[in-house]
Amino acid sequence: MPTDSGGYNVIASHIVIPTDSGGYNVIASHIVIPTDSCGYNVIASHIVIPTDSGGYNVIASHIVIPTDSGGYNVIAGHIVIPTDSGGYNVIASHIVIPTDSGGYNVIASHIVIPTDSGGYNVIASHINRPTDSGGYNVIASHIVIPTDSGGYNVIYSKSHCYTN
Repeated sequence: MPTDSGGYNVIASHIVIPTDSGGYNVIASHIVIPTDSCGYNVIASHIVIPTDSGGYNVIASHIVIPTDSGGYNVIAGHIVIPTDSGGYNVIASHIVIPTDSGGYNVIASHIVIPTDSGGYNVIASHINRPTDSGGYNVIASHIVIPTDSGGYNVIYSKSHCYTN
């Protein structure tokens, strides 16, 4: 994933993730993930990432992200990202993202999210997720992943208090 001449992170040959004037990363020019009245981040008003009968989290109708035999986990649906008693960040209720021996956060068995020299979390080799002035991790131009009163990072794709 190269960075183009404007410093934007390129996911594919025609996809650029620019940063807006506020320093937020924009996933797509017309895609905004709003936060509902409860402070949960809504990925899309009608998009829920279900878990199939085998316990795998399904991102799309034919895409399943399983957990491998090494205990590395997956990105799931309706969820809060707490930290468990071992200090691991949990993306879903049964999903733990361990840190490997190099201190990198692992989303899946072969995917490592390092932090670059600027302290940004890197999703891919040249994609940064900055933290805004409030300490929130920013996914897109208007998207903030707040931390609730219990210290949990919230990512709900469709929160319990969101009304379509």
